[in-house]
Amino acid sequence: MEVHATVLKSEYDCLALSVQNAIADAYAKCRSLEDVRKIFDRMEQRDVVSWTTLVTAYSQGSQWEAAIAVFSQMREEGFVVNQYTLASTLVACASLCYLEYGRQLHGLLYKTGLQNETCTESALDCGDADRPDQLRLTGLMLAS
Repeated sequence: MEVHATVLKSEYDCLALSVQNAIADAYAKCRSLEDVRKIFDRMEQRDVVSWTTLVTAYSQGSQWEAAIAVFSQMREEGFVVNQYTLASTLVACASLCYLEYGRQLHGLLYKTGLQNETCTESALDCGDADRPDQLRLTGLMLAS
């Protein structure tokens, strides 16, 4: 990618996390998952944006198991998820029909207070109005 090469050759601080996140996001938008992963792996520091970029890249690239694995690693390393990380992971769960994991994410949505965020609401489809104890996760039924 030309911009990436220019940043590397310039005198700018290419090690700034925001620059690395932007480059990873650009590769993600180009569906270059291998390059996103390379940038991520070379980061000396990571933040929620770094992790979310990788989770979302895998989820949007139909690499759903990888998305869930990265999400799990993110949580194990103590990072707090945001609504975008959860929405991408919910899509991965639904795509793989991981009902139990979807239930756990549903609980995490409420625990973190992110259940009413637009992107998580779009990943969760409210089911039958007569059955408020159930949600549909893009076609999967989740009992609350």
